[in-house]
Amino acid sequence: MAAITEKVVQCAYEMGVKVYRGEMTHTDAKAEVNRRTGMDFGSAGDYINVLQYMLDGQVYKRTINKYATEYYLVHIDEDFGREKQRLAASAVSAHVQYYRSIHGYLASIDELARRYK
Repeated sequence: MAAITEKVVQCAYEMGVKVYRGEMTHTDAKAEVNRRTGMDFGSAGDYINVLQYMLDGQVYKRTINKYATEYYLVHIDEDFGREKQRLAASAVSAHVQYYRSIHGYLASIDELARRYK
């Protein structure tokens, strides 16, 4: 798999927001991320899904990188407000606990969750 660059994360976030707002289907969003960045469809879907889970305050099971986690948290505040950011940070905490139970502790991600709560 190719590296998940800042450009890829930014595009996945942008398309994820469109899906969340009902402006685009999930399938079309994955295709657009792929077209713009070359990210494979599965990974694009994962990054879009994680944003949806974060915005809904739900635990997610696919891990995104630290840059993406922080980018999402910062931009959720800008685009949706502080309360949504806190909800998203709670979802990140829940993800850290889930991941810890099966793989190990994501200390840097946990620190981000605490910072943005």
